[in-house]
Amino acid sequence: MHIKREKKIECNTAKNILLIKWEEYITTMASNLSLLQSLHPDAIHDIRVTSRRTRALFSELKTFFHFPEELISTAKTITRLLGKRRELDVIKELALKLFPGDSLFTVHFCNFIDKKRELEYKNCIKAVELVERAIEFSRVVPDLPQVGECCYVDFLYQRVLKLLNQLTKVRKKVKKIVQKEELISEELHLIRISLKKIRYSFEISSVLISGIKQFIPKIKEVQETLGEWNDNRVLLNYFKDFLSFNPSISDTYIDELNKNLQIIDNKIKEKVNEICTLVNKNFKKQYLNDLWEDTLKEGKEIKCCIKKGKTYE
Repeated sequence: MHIKREKKIECNTAKNILLIKWEEYITTMASNLSLLQSLHPDAIHDIRVTSRRTRALFSELKTFFHFPEELISTAKTITRLLGKRRELDVIKELALKLFPGDSLFTVHFCNFIDKKRELEYKNCIKAVELVERAIEFSRVVPDLPQVGECCYVDFLYQRVLKLLNQLTKVRKKVKKIVQKEELISEELHLIRISLKKIRYSFEISSVLISGIKQFIPKIKEVQETLGEWNDNRVLLNYFKDFLSFNPSISDTYIDELNKNLQIIDNKIKEKVNEICTLVNKNFKKQYLNDLWEDTLKEGKEIKCCIKKGKTYE
């Protein structure tokens, strides 16, 4: 005799997403750990980005799993501890690229940046310890029980639609800032942060929807140009700090100083124009509509958990 009873819904798709992305992120951290201990710039970059992706995964799947607060805090702290060193690494590399390498002025500026880089040593060592702690969680996360009774496919539809709406807003904002130079820095910085979060979410969703995977390069292209714009903007800030700490430099190298300032200013304006062009090209309404249609189409083919209802066993 069959007994009719309620069956608890567990979303296997949500679990698969967790396992796939968590393994990817932990593998990246583990493979870069030894290089991070020697403060290798590439390892600092890769682990910092991975810590941000990990945080995005926690945020994306918080409806399905209760992630340990210690782990969430660890990932966030890794991002923060490595942030300044990563920024300074980029600034030194950019300065050597833009300014004459055989100039004493460039040498003085790079020495100024190197001293700041050295001050970040303790933070980087703390980050190494936290990365090791995060790797230890690799055994805990895959065994997390699911909470609630939500289907990932239903969640995916809502999530992708929200992200596409955010990209539409990005396109509209960029169109408005072209003639507002006094607002460009603040607004573009917020757009840069927003695109990072959107891309990380798309990377997670693309495990299921191939159309999303094909759209990610469009976001990445805009992101990279935004990153170049931001690098030059931050370089300008460090440049001004350097001059305030070394006022005699201004008098000694006045011609080269003005030339370098002009180089940075031109780069910033150049990148703003490139960003506007790329956003209008890559985030066209038709592209976003096509991506939404692909999401709906592919989503219907996904065999996920048994949704609301009763089952017999």
